[in-house]
Amino acid sequence: MEIDLAILLSNLSGIAYVCENDENWTTSFLSEGCKELTGYEKEELLHNNNLSYVDLIHPNYREYVQKEIQQAHRERRAFEIEYKIISAGGKEKWVREQGQGIFNNRGELDSVQGFITSVSEYKETEGLLKEENRWLSVLFKTQISPVVRLDNKNRILEVNQKFEEVFKYKAEEIKGKDLDDILETAKTSAIDRGATRKFLQGNEVLMEGIRYTRDGEAVECIIKAVPVLVGGKLIGGYAVYIDITRQKESEQELKEKNEELEASYQELSASHQEITAMNEELNESMQKINQLNKRFVNMIDVVSSLDKNGQNRDNSFLSELLQMAIEIVPEAELGKICVLEEEDNTFRFISAVGHDIELLKELRLDAKHFYHLEKGGIYTSEEYSLSLLDLEPEEKRIIQKALKPVRDSIYINIVSEDRTIGRICLDIAEDSDHESFSPGTEKLLESFASLASAFFSFQRYNLLQGQLIEEFVSSVIQILELYDRYTSGHSENVARIAQETARVMDLDDDEIEAAYWTGMVHDIGKLLIPREILNKKGPLTDEEYELIKKHSYWSYKSLSKSSLLGNIAHYVLYHHERWDGRGYPDGLKGEEIPLVSQILALADSWDAMTSKRSYRDPLSEEKALQELKDNKGTQFSPAVVDAFMEYFRKTEPIIEVAKK
Repeated sequence: MEIDLAILLSNLSGIAYVCENDENWTTSFLSEGCKELTGYEKEELLHNNNLSYVDLIHPNYREYVQKEIQQAHRERRAFEIEYKIISAGGKEKWVREQGQGIFNNRGELDSVQGFITSVSEYKETEGLLKEENRWLSVLFKTQISPVVRLDNKNRILEVNQKFEEVFKYKAEEIKGKDLDDILETAKTSAIDRGATRKFLQGNEVLMEGIRYTRDGEAVECIIKAVPVLVGGKLIGGYAVYIDITRQKESEQELKEKNEELEASYQELSASHQEITAMNEELNESMQKINQLNKRFVNMIDVVSSLDKNGQNRDNSFLSELLQMAIEIVPEAELGKICVLEEEDNTFRFISAVGHDIELLKELRLDAKHFYHLEKGGIYTSEEYSLSLLDLEPEEKRIIQKALKPVRDSIYINIVSEDRTIGRICLDIAEDSDHESFSPGTEKLLESFASLASAFFSFQRYNLLQGQLIEEFVSSVIQILELYDRYTSGHSENVARIAQETARVMDLDDDEIEAAYWTGMVHDIGKLLIPREILNKKGPLTDEEYELIKKHSYWSYKSLSKSSLLGNIAHYVLYHHERWDGRGYPDGLKGEEIPLVSQILALADSWDAMTSKRSYRDPLSEEKALQELKDNKGTQFSPAVVDAFMEYFRKTEPIIEVAKK
């Protein structure tokens, strides 16, 4: 059978080539696989028309590739090497090149012939498996959540100490037994049993479920099962259990508040219909009705903004609530909302309609001056719902100036978890045509108070969720500190310094919070660096230093996939960039570097300089400050250095603050 060599070469998933042994390896033949591997048409590379193949070799590998191939030529043998290239789209790829020099009868090298194919997938898998084995061992032993290691039959190989504590089994008595039998998965839903089948088929599992202790006690938890595959075959895996009992209780409370909110809204809608009917009977204008309907649409948007995460950080919701009440209650022309500050038992005003809110915001009135604070129900008064008799003279002056004269006031307490946390008050102006509030107003006011209570419940749930995230991130940082003994406390120090520097620079709350979390997680990529390199006492080799420089990119890759911390991933990526453009990974310069990354670069350097390292003792504060001044405008942002210096002058030494 005759073989068509052209057809054979065109179907190879790689490049067959013939080139000269000159400086640029000028190619005289390239197979059709060139486009797929390099992103360039073969005509662009043939005879170095637009560029040479040498241009595609990653700069870090060019010397190595040249050296290996020339050595093979001198020894008159074939060569096989692996290195990186940069394709047309800028993507780095690992390739394997196999070839041999072709010599003529005179022993002279005529050409080089060979084949190049992609091995990126293999290299990525190989590297990930090595690093995974290194840090999973540390993670398994130090994890603050229960962890179990399994074989490919779902049998228990090993459990950590937390597993023994939570599920009340000793490792030696359950080793070799089926995990589902031990945790009584059969007592749970079919979904739970299906999760085991999914895991044994080599798939990751992330779910919520109930598992049972040795004593039969139910534990609600998030279950994460990760299979370990070798060559596509399951050899075992890990399962992690995170106790979410408290979170479930909070979710139940939130569900109940949602139901209350829905009931309040339904009641509010019914009241609206009643008021609309009354307006029609009184022959009010269609313009008034349309305005009222528009306000209800706005109210729906406001209520809808309170999602299950409770995202509403300012007082806009309560201000909108008060405005809505004024427009719906026909007699009300004035109103105000105040909230109780528990730390000093004082009320502060957060919104008002008709009254001077700017003056009212200057006041912090003792709760003892407010009528009916510990009682439920709805009350009316001619004195603004508080007594003016015992106020301080300045307080009384401000109140009398800020509040317009009223004929009647109606008010109700805002209650959350059986505690009074605020008050809504509606007023009839002294010169109004209305004498008093109608009976229907009480029902409306109760509905508005329920909406306000739900708002505060949302805020409390959001706080609990934020605490859960912080505990999880702190656990990861503790693992990093076990892995790298010289970073103990480093992440917390950097986070606090970055947070305070951002505050001095008058950044907004979101940016200050981003600076803090970026500092906490900026070094998690070091988990992928061999421990012996991180803790090396002597100087690093060039190869070791290049590997350590990759930690910011690995941190970025880990965080960019997180729904919680993905928004700060690019700050972590660039925290080793320099103001003069000589940093890494991208050599950004000046304001090209994100501001939070500029702050983090200084905070990271400060803590490194003032902390003990394997290769040196810590610098004194005076020397560290001088380093910042000397490198202002080269390594560090001038504005960030100035802000840090201002903060340093105003407070006790940064290191002591961080340690506290």
